[in-house]
Amino acid sequence: MDTNEKRAWLRLARARRLSAAAAVRLLRDAELPEAVFASDYGTVAKREGAEVADEVRRLGRGAEDESVDRALAWLARHEDAFLLPFTSPLYPQALLQCDRPPIVLFARGNAGLLGRRTVAVIGSEHVDAESIATGVELGKALVARKVALIERTATPLELSVARAAPSGTILVLATGPDRVYPATALEEQRAVLASGGLLLAEAFPEEGVTPERIERRDAVYIAAADAVLLVAAETSSPEMRLARTAGEMGRSVFAVPGSIHSPYSKGPHRLIRNGATLAESAEDVLGDLKNLA
Repeated sequence: MDTNEKRAWLRLARARRLSAAAAVRLLRDAELPEAVFASDYGTVAKREGAEVADEVRRLGRGAEDESVDRALAWLARHEDAFLLPFTSPLYPQALLQCDRPPIVLFARGNAGLLGRRTVAVIGSEHVDAESIATGVELGKALVARKVALIERTATPLELSVARAAPSGTILVLATGPDRVYPATALEEQRAVLASGGLLLAEAFPEEGVTPERIERRDAVYIAAADAVLLVAAETSSPEMRLARTAGEMGRSVFAVPGSIHSPYSKGPHRLIRNGATLAESAEDVLGDLKNLA
C-alpha cells in the first residue's frame, strides 16, 4: 500500500458520519480510496446524504490532515507497523458485525496472529490469585495449541494472561497505538511486541483514552473474538455484560466453574445455567473452535 492510498484510508477513517457500509458503497463506485474524494458532490449527497457529502469534501480538502500526517509518520517510524483497512484480507471479518466497524485499524507486531482462531480470556477487576492463576494456565495452554488470545489491558487477570503468553496475544487498545493505558500495562505491551504478539488500535497515534474509546475498544475486542472464556466475575461486572454480548453476537461462550462460596464464581455459574459451555481445561474450548467454519 503506497502513501497516497494510506492517506486516503486515514482520511476516510476520520469521517465521523461515514459508516463502513457507506464506505463500501463509495468505494464500489470510486474503486480506489483516493478516488472517493474526487467523487461528484451531488452524487454522494443523493446516495449518502448531504452530511456525508460535506464531510467527504471537507476531508478531501485536508481538514483532518494534521492527524493523518501524524499517523503516516508513526507507520513510517516502525518497521512492524501496518494499516488494516476493512477491505484487507487480514482484517478480522467478524468485526463487520459491529454496529460501527472500524474503517481502519492500526496494527503493530505479528500479522500472522490474525490468521488464527481467537479466544478472549476475561475476568473482573478484583478476582483472587487462584482465578488469575487459572486464567494464566488456560491462556498458555491455548497459545501452545496455536490459538491467539485477544485481550484488553482492563483487569489484572487479563494483564496476567498477556504477560504469561505474550507471543500469542493480540492486545486491543483504548488509545492510539503509541500510548499505554493504564500506565501499569507498559510491561505487558512491551512484552507482547518483543515476543511476537500484536497490538491493535482504532484510535489514531497520540490519541489518549476517553470513555467513548474504552467502549469502542470493548466492542472491537468482543467482535474480533471467536470465543469468550469467562474465568471469574461477579454477576454485575462489566465482564458479564461482555460475555452476554458475545453470546448475542453468535460467539462461543465458555465459563470456568468455581466454589459456590466465592462471589467471583457466581458470574460463570450464571452463564453456565443460561447455556454457556462449562470449561475445565483448554481442551473444552479447542473442541468447539475446531467445529467453526
